[in-house]
Amino acid sequence: MKTDKMMIAAIATFGALMFLSAFGALSQSNDNSAADATYVLTVSVTEGSGTIEYKIDNAEFTTYTAPVPITAGSTVVVKPIPASGYVFYKWVTPTNLFSPTLTFNDVNASINLNAQFKDETTAPEKTVLTFTGNNVIWKIGGDSGGAVQVGDTFSFFPGTVITVKADPFTGFKGPITITVDGASYNAGDNFTVPASNATFEATGATPIQNFTVTLHVHGYGTVEGAGTFAESSTVTIKAIADEGSVFKEWSDGNTEAVRTITVDSNIELTASFVKDSGGPGEGSNNGGSSMVIYVVIIAIVLAVICVVVWFLWFKKP
Repeated sequence: MKTDKMMIAAIATFGALMFLSAFGALSQSNDNSAADATYVLTVSVTEGSGTIEYKIDNAEFTTYTAPVPITAGSTVVVKPIPASGYVFYKWVTPTNLFSPTLTFNDVNASINLNAQFKDETTAPEKTVLTFTGNNVIWKIGGDSGGAVQVGDTFSFFPGTVITVKADPFTGFKGPITITVDGASYNAGDNFTVPASNATFEATGATPIQNFTVTLHVHGYGTVEGAGTFAESSTVTIKAIADEGSVFKEWSDGNTEAVRTITVDSNIELTASFVKDSGGPGEGSNNGGSSMVIYVVIIAIVLAVICVVVWFLWFKKP
């Protein structure tokens, strides 16, 4: 009877363990499904004639025919392909984007797009934007994406919203001033492409100057940190005393042996070192004076002893 009860208990325990294991696996499965959430890419053409191609991550472009599932975190690129005799005009959804190619990074929601194409004979004429300036690179953001070099032109449908920046070439500095047909423009602001052609001009890029840091030594020690540096560089200089010496100060009065300086002009500094006396105060001679005193005292004591010995010797009966 006792054996039967033990068997029943064992079977019950085994069943409970199997249930817990299955429950755990189910919970694991639910957690994974949450991590692998999917969204949907939906595209439609609401005007004109053309097709849409898309690619997900590193896959090849594929012609869109039906809603496409997208794994969370993917990168999706969509581009319009106009039919013969048509041009791409804009994306109605998202609201009035004129850039043909759209890129969606780290997708975390479904994507819904509506494209419009125009007959070449009725499509609005594009506006030509020209970018000029010396020693700068233009960067076009917003609808257009990408970047253009100095002197390039870009064509947009009127109403396109873009942002424009001009950065100095390597070896040059700003600040850069941007104008559009003579009117001031703040880099990064939204710019709505007008119906007539326009010219962006950038000025203010100047060469970055190089300056020299020269270091000298007065006394016994060495210095580190000299050289030629671009303006506004931060440089660390060091004064290292030889054995038996200590660093005193730099010629500009600074007493930090290791310090940082900002190089905005040619700089010349001298590090001064003095002997390490080993006693109180810089350059103290107390040790030498004490030695002289000791010698004098010993000489006096010896003289007194000699006198006493002489006196006692010659006073013997």
